[in-house]
Amino acid sequence: MTRSIRSAAITAILCVATVGSAATNDFYLSLLQRGIGHVKSSNFDAASKELRIAAFGLVDSIPQFETAQVYLTIASQHLNRESDARHAAQRLLAAERIEPRYMALSIPDDVRAEFERIVTRILTSDQVAVLHAHPSASPAPISSQPVAPIVAPAPQPVMPQPVAPQPTPKFPAPIVPPPAKSPAPISAQPVAPPPVTRQQPTPTPVPRAAAPTPAPQPTRITNVPKALADADAALSRDDLAGARTIYRTLLDNSTLDHATLLRVAEGAYRSRDFTTAVRAFDRLGTLRSGEEPYHYYHAVALYEMGRYNASKRELAAAIPFIEITPDVARYRAKIEGAIE
Repeated sequence: MTRSIRSAAITAILCVATVGSAATNDFYLSLLQRGIGHVKSSNFDAASKELRIAAFGLVDSIPQFETAQVYLTIASQHLNRESDARHAAQRLLAAERIEPRYMALSIPDDVRAEFERIVTRILTSDQVAVLHAHPSASPAPISSQPVAPIVAPAPQPVMPQPVAPQPTPKFPAPIVPPPAKSPAPISAQPVAPPPVTRQQPTPTPVPRAAAPTPAPQPTRITNVPKALADADAALSRDDLAGARTIYRTLLDNSTLDHATLLRVAEGAYRSRDFTTAVRAFDRLGTLRSGEEPYHYYHAVALYEMGRYNASKRELAAAIPFIEITPDVARYRAKIEGAIE
């Protein structure tokens, strides 16, 4: 009986998710427009919260996702949250490496100019160059004019040179050896035996104790923004192992602020390194207002580690703020039905 009720509930959830997908997408588009309006009216705090959630729901639509990140960068910079502004700009760059759409975004010129002034100050020149990358020039055309054949000069006949007569060689006279002399007789002298010497035992060398091998020092990361950009690039080319290594090193060897820890947690989740994701969320502590969708990442990571009760609590905190896609519905059924 209980199993039948649970199956019916899961079926109902999937049906609602399919029917409501379009409405949910309209919800995120509406949030994007409200966030843009709040940036224009200088209500940057409200804009920051709305644009962050809108970007979360529009991640599959690169032009709309990048538009949200442009306005989120501007709002965060006006709130003096430089790490949040850098995070938003770097997420735009990660999307740009997958599909270049920034130059074609339908945004006002003054907004584009302000965004580029900000990123020029908070990102490296190599990262800023991604925004204006152009395809390489085509190779120069090859001329179709016929090429005259190269004719080798005719070989000149070689005239034989007269050979000068060589003088007849003179052989030296044979050398006659002198007559051999008879050897002098050898007198038989007694030969004294060699003195007997005793062999001294060779001392056995005492081996010295080997010096202990120093433990390898962990790699230190001094440029955290560059490391995060490298990890995003690794994710964009499906190099999950490379991304995991960077996120683990960041978490093990660096003192990280709240925004960076949030990026490490999200990146570890996307690279399927659930252990590192849970460690990062544990260090984060309480999520701030506007960060509620990240409860879902925490819930999935906890579920994959077998911590079902904690996973249920995080899922309950995330549900009011996220779209119930088929993937979310599938994990929701798993988590709510798990027994620890």
